[in-house]
Amino acid sequence: GLVGAKLLDPGRLQARRGMALDTTGVDLVIHRAPAANRMRFEIEGLEAHAGIAPERGLSAIEVAARAVARMRLGRIDEETTANIGRITGGQACNIVPKTVVMEGEARSHDAAKLATQTRHMLNCVEEAANELQKEIGGESV
Repeated sequence: GLVGAKLLDPGRLQARRGMALDTTGVDLVIHRAPAANRMRFEIEGLEAHAGIAPERGLSAIEVAARAVARMRLGRIDEETTANIGRITGGQACNIVPKTVVMEGEARSHDAAKLATQTRHMLNCVEEAANELQKEIGGESV
């Protein structure tokens, strides 16, 4: 998805107008489409036994939850949308989860707005990670 449009070199075109026939059916005309940035955030915490020594861990799920709670998602404006569509992580209910993977995207018809929203989402993850950073056994995690 979106690979052709991103790789197009408009400087090589000689026509003043063109038409891309890239849709299904004959009853639909798409006159513009958004650009998109897909994102994958891998959050690393510190595993610990949740029933015995939870203070020795750092929950990657808590970092992810705080990051998503900060994010502007859904319809951002008339040209821009953003979503976190998948979150996976953890392995058992009695283990402070070490790893979480979040996947999402931002889309916009405006390149500057797309860059701003993408940066915002990345900043939210970084801020949540920094907020929950702590020292365990003399090491910063």
